[in-house]
Amino acid sequence: MNDKAKEKRKEYYRKWRKKNKEKIRKYNSNYWERKAIKENRDKKGE
Repeated sequence: MNDKAKEKRKEYYRKWRKKNKEKIRKYNSNYWERKAIKENRDKKGE
């Protein structure tokens, strides 16, 4: 991907994130919850 295309993609995602702050919070929260569950599951298996 060339530099111009990368900049366009960055710009698009920057705008999308600005418009969808609540979705970002939800996605991040779900990610960390899943990660904690997986870590607990792994520790129990040891």
